[in-house]
Amino acid sequence: MGQNVSVFRRVTFAELDDCARCQLAKFFIIRNCPGIGAFAGNFDAPHFIACTAEDVATWPMGKGHANRRLDSIAYALDLASAMSFASPQGALSAVYLLHHLEFFFRALSGMLHPNGSFIDAAAMAKVKQQLSSKNVTSRISDIAVAYKIMLLNSVCYAAQVYREIDAAIPPVAMPDGKLQKTIGDRVTYFRHTVSHGEFGDPSSEGLYYSLLTAIAIYGSTLFDRT
Repeated sequence: MGQNVSVFRRVTFAELDDCARCQLAKFFIIRNCPGIGAFAGNFDAPHFIACTAEDVATWPMGKGHANRRLDSIAYALDLASAMSFASPQGALSAVYLLHHLEFFFRALSGMLHPNGSFIDAAAMAKVKQQLSSKNVTSRISDIAVAYKIMLLNSVCYAAQVYREIDAAIPPVAMPDGKLQKTIGDRVTYFRHTVSHGEFGDPSSEGLYYSLLTAIAIYGSTLFDRT
């Protein structure tokens, strides 16, 4: 489908089930923002994100999974949908969504607590067996490693969609010269540089983080719908 042809001419957001919403978010990432810091195409993706924010805002509010405030996530998604790359709102929403992705990767793994520690010794042993043991310590503080651990979860639909995105997008050069091979690589770039003060904010990635967040929400049962 061409960049300027709207998918919403054929179907409305309300007609999509959770799996279809994950797949549509995947489509927007591959079509509109496959490389770091860039977005091209029509307004389908921002519309999708605005609809996600509106839908999620109808779910039970307050402190949900691991005390995450779903109303704050919905508000950040709504701000990002305005494509406010150069605004204070865009900067703040992008930072907020970026830091929540680390929590999502840990929670979706089924093997990590929100603080990065393993749920039990068996989970840690399983991960060490499947990943390089030098990257696996008793507490995972590297978002790239948390992402790799999440991908090991074969029963999480969100993880499956993330794997499909990684497979669909060829390696892309990032600003530091390294290759972006996975979502984990791309998210790590700004997670480290923004958190440690090298860059002010990752506002150019706001739509990308929003689409990843939509996949995490609709591709899991982390938050109650009713």
